[in-house]
Amino acid sequence: MRWLTPDLTVASVYQIDQDRLWQDGLRGIILDIDNTITPWHANEPLPEVHEWITRARQRGFRICLVSNARARRIRYFAQRLGVDHVLAGRKPGRRPFLAAQMRLSLSPAEVVVVGDQLFTDVVGGKRLGFRTILVDPISSREFIATRLSRRLEAVILKRLARLGLLGRAEVDRRLRALFRPRPNV
Repeated sequence: MRWLTPDLTVASVYQIDQDRLWQDGLRGIILDIDNTITPWHANEPLPEVHEWITRARQRGFRICLVSNARARRIRYFAQRLGVDHVLAGRKPGRRPFLAAQMRLSLSPAEVVVVGDQLFTDVVGGKRLGFRTILVDPISSREFIATRLSRRLEAVILKRLARLGLLGRAEVDRRLRALFRPRPNV
């Protein structure tokens, strides 16, 4: 269960205390794109994301995008946000996370992975000894395979709560976010 337990769960990236991360010795942030910093398939980063990343960079954080999105999309978001990136994510594989760590030039103890998916972001980060922060997905619109994996994620989250590895309130909030009604599209 170690690889499935995020170090922190929050509703959004905006609830991440950057000062606390810095105090804890973290210097690099590996950041997912879809449903972490922008709704799935949105064409632009959310305006608030620019501010959040600017604050993080001013604080001294190095940031690298790692996503399973298409290369063109990753490059575009990295350019718009002024951060580094790794192409061909294939998360939770080790390669994209190792490539991001190399780009950040930091030890595993100095890196945190922030993403919305337990089986890609958290597992991928934990496998390499990174800290992990699981955020609730911004939108209920998702890739069909992601929607299916959310069902298994719910089972795992409930078990983590029963084992006392995650708080019941955190898990309940997350489950509400995962299974809120989908918009008509």
